[in-house]
Amino acid sequence: MALNTTTNLTLKLIAKTKGNTTYSVNGIPVPQKFKVRNKTFDFGNTTVTDGFITTSNTSTSALTRADAGTVNEVSTNLVKAIMPYNEALKIALITITPISNYKILRKPSAILRKPIDGLKVVLEETTTANTYNLICKTEREIKQSENVIIDVDYLISKAPVVLAGDVIKKIYVGKKNIPTYGCSKNIKIYGTPNAPFELSVLDNNDKNLLSYSNSTGVTPSGVVDVLTGTLNKRGYYTHYQKFPSAPIVLATAVNVGGGATNVSQITFDSLSGVLVGDEIIVTDSRSRKINNGETIKVVSIDSTFVCTLSKNLTLADNKKVMFRRAASYKINVETTGSKDSKINATYPTNTITQNLNNIITFNATTADSNVRINGLAGGVTHSTCYSNSSLSKRERTILLVYTLTGITFTKVSGKPNIADFVKASGDGNISGIITGSGTGTTTYTIKAELNLGYESEDTVFNINVDNIAT
Repeated sequence: MALNTTTNLTLKLIAKTKGNTTYSVNGIPVPQKFKVRNKTFDFGNTTVTDGFITTSNTSTSALTRADAGTVNEVSTNLVKAIMPYNEALKIALITITPISNYKILRKPSAILRKPIDGLKVVLEETTTANTYNLICKTEREIKQSENVIIDVDYLISKAPVVLAGDVIKKIYVGKKNIPTYGCSKNIKIYGTPNAPFELSVLDNNDKNLLSYSNSTGVTPSGVVDVLTGTLNKRGYYTHYQKFPSAPIVLATAVNVGGGATNVSQITFDSLSGVLVGDEIIVTDSRSRKINNGETIKVVSIDSTFVCTLSKNLTLADNKKVMFRRAASYKINVETTGSKDSKINATYPTNTITQNLNNIITFNATTADSNVRINGLAGGVTHSTCYSNSSLSKRERTILLVYTLTGITFTKVSGKPNIADFVKASGDGNISGIITGSGTGTTTYTIKAELNLGYESEDTVFNINVDNIAT
């Protein structure tokens, strides 16, 4: 096989490297053998062995860090190598060293974020502590434009400390997110037999939610009602707790003479206390949410009585509406004994969230005042939003179509592709296929068959159509 002399493998290594870890990725020499005709003579300083010469090129690793120094720190190493095809070889050395009193709880592994044709990767433990070889085998050139991502997956945990006396060892609250209509939960406390505890449950306005309390306690939120007691002889206590539905921040009505017809900017009797991100609740005569239950949120407060919503609505004048907001709840457990190191040491010990359904917004923009997107005026941004139907539905498939008019369009080479959607904010994600047609005509159509992945935040993607057709 011919000798490779230029970079033919480029990939990104991504790892969560919060402050309890020293993490590094270093390039190493990657050998290649090639056959020569003369099997007996050496050439200058090069030795011929069994008719083969071995040459090595050292791989490179360029580091960037996001949220450096925080618990959300992420390290990205762009690794480049020159290597032979169809051979499994070490291309980089990864060192993961926990700080004092921490240990590696789950050994590191290398996981391709998506399958890559002709590429295999594995992480191999070496004889040196906390050091691992990244081994790759490729059948073809892997270019940087393919954006190959390998997640270095591992878990660092604080080394357990053996505590004497009364100890609270574990607090179990179940799922950390509750539905908008509220629910009930069993809060379970585990520890040594007869260990004392003090439990408080507050909403995000520090209002007590305990149905029964027998004392008061001091927290960073102030003096609050608490439930005090001791674990039973088996070291266990359970508390049944009800959580309310997501709070309604305002009940108001449409204030538009003649009503609002298929518009997103609407005037109301009041918007007092309403914030961007609040959800508008509108029901029909049978108390069903309109727009097929689609979640619609406030995207801007335009004046005292006017706001812009994430979807166009048709509403009669004086139509009653409500606005509601996501919430969170503080569950805190204290003890006159001690708490295990696995329990959060800061206040509160547990937080439960009550999120609204999320929306993913797509903004299609153009800097050309002659270009119209989906019939809007020239140069005007086209925005559309899609929500998940419930908190349990984390994915949704859509067909997004942009029809461009106003000039004779010429497709940009290599366009469109999924990378044309650029995330501006949030933690949602998309995947799918995007196509374009109409080059050389006055109508150019962009079609995107997308799978939307919802996480914990509303998300915005921008697409500049000028990068696709001009």
